[in-house]
Order: sequence, then C-alpha cells, then structure tokens
Amino acid sequence: MQLEYKNKKIQRVCEDQKTAIRRHGIEIASLLQVRLEQLKAYASVEDMVKAGVGGIHALSGNRQGQYAMHLKHPHRLILIKALSPGTIRIIEITDYH
Repeated sequence: MQLEYKNKKIQRVCEDQKTAIRRHGIEIASLLQVRLEQLKAYASVEDMVKAGVGGIHALSGNRQGQYAMHLKHPHRLILIKALSPGTIRIIEITDYH
C-alpha cells in the first residue's frame, strides 16, 4: 500500500527516526518503522487483518472506520483507508484506551 499522512506532524514522526524517538521513545520509534514497512508490503488493509499482521484490527464506536496496529502497549498506530485505492492514511499514534 501507499502511505499518506493526516498532517506534517505525523509525517515527520513516521519519516524521521530522531523525531519519533524524541516524541515517543526508542521502543515505539523502532516498532513504528516495522509497522510502516508492513503496511507498505500488503495490498490492502483487509489482507493485513486476515493475516493478523501487527495486531491490526478494526475499531468501533466513535472510531468506526479506523484501524489500529499495536506498538508498545498501550500505544497504537491509528490509520484509515484513504480515498485513493491502495492507499492508507496514518492519522495518529495514541493510547486510546
């Protein structure tokens, strides 16, 4: 899949390792890079959900339409399907629990 980002701030965290470490720590920054590579390797979110890659799962309630991937507990990488086919939008890294 292709990646796009909600805003420049999340793009900087995802594309610049030093920024990711400064904002989220070394463990989350390292796992974030793994998750982004996993996203790029699959054709669709549905394929990833079927394979259980990175603990990806659909969210519900006020986060309907969003997906979460595990980082360091309890943090998650939150994403949505973008309008372009084969594209995913990274929207945040958060602890929504």
